[in-house]
Amino acid sequence: MRGNATDDFSRPHVTEPVPPAAAPGAGGIDDDAGTRFVLVRPSHAGNVGAVARAIKVMGFGELVLVQPRWDDVLQRDEAIAMASGAADVLDAAQVVTRLDAAAVPTLTFKTSEQAQGAVL
Repeated sequence: MRGNATDDFSRPHVTEPVPPAAAPGAGGIDDDAGTRFVLVRPSHAGNVGAVARAIKVMGFGELVLVQPRWDDVLQRDEAIAMASGAADVLDAAQVVTRLDAAAVPTLTFKTSEQAQGAVL
C-alpha cells in the first residue's frame, strides 16, 4: 500500500494533543515511565520503522509522528520491515499535525541532521 508524497504537509491528521504517556505500571506497551519519542516530518518510512525497533529494544513504547511525508508511513513496507519485531510500537504510534500536540511539557531533547560543515 503506497501513499502520495506531498511537500505542503497539509493532510488531515489528529489535531488534539496526545495524552501523556501512561504512568509506570499503568499497563502501556512497556513500563517506560512516560517517555515519548517524537519524529518531526519524517521523510523515510524505513527510518520510522528503525526508530520503532530502537524504541522497543530500549524498553520504551511510545512514538508520535508530526507531519510525516507519507499518509500511510506506519503501514508502508519499508517501515514494517525495519521495525522487525516492533509492530506493536508502529500499531500504537500516533500522527499529529503540530509539535505542541506531541510534546510532553517536561524535558525535551532535539536532534537534527545537519549538513557537514554547518555552522551552528
